[in-house]
Amino acid sequence: MHKTAFAELLSSFWALTPQQLAQLGTAVRNSERRVEVVPALDARCGEEASRGCPRCALSKRCRWGHTRTGAQRWRCDYCGATCSGLTGTPIAGIRRPDLYIDLVRNMMEAEKPWSYRKAVEKLGISRHTTWRWRMAIIRLLPGERTGAMSGIVGADEGQQRESRKASREWVRY
Repeated sequence: MHKTAFAELLSSFWALTPQQLAQLGTAVRNSERRVEVVPALDARCGEEASRGCPRCALSKRCRWGHTRTGAQRWRCDYCGATCSGLTGTPIAGIRRPDLYIDLVRNMMEAEKPWSYRKAVEKLGISRHTTWRWRMAIIRLLPGERTGAMSGIVGADEGQQRESRKASREWVRY
């Protein structure tokens, strides 16, 4: 945002009603949550600078713009491959890492995690996207303990009131 536009925005706060201020506060919190992911990704990419390019493993690279989320993008001078802090992670290619992290936090830390439909409603994303994200998170979870479900299981026959198997009457019905 340009400096003058930002100054005009700041000066207009005095004219807002309490309801508008509450809405503005919610919008600011949501944008802060979204932006907090970017510095973490940039720090991770800075740590990986010593390891080099994910494709050719050479450490010679330069800045190459930013991703949609605002994270720094890098380009290898040797092979031309581009990478960011997300390259090689489970959230590579996700356009809304803030919402993905919210879903992970809810699935891992919440006492009563959201149901599938509740997650769609809370996150405001497609049900297909929510499903793919949940399946990706479940794949990354460690496996169940081997002794968690052990023992003997007994099952009785299933009883039906009437069977028409191999009966000529079946044709009439």
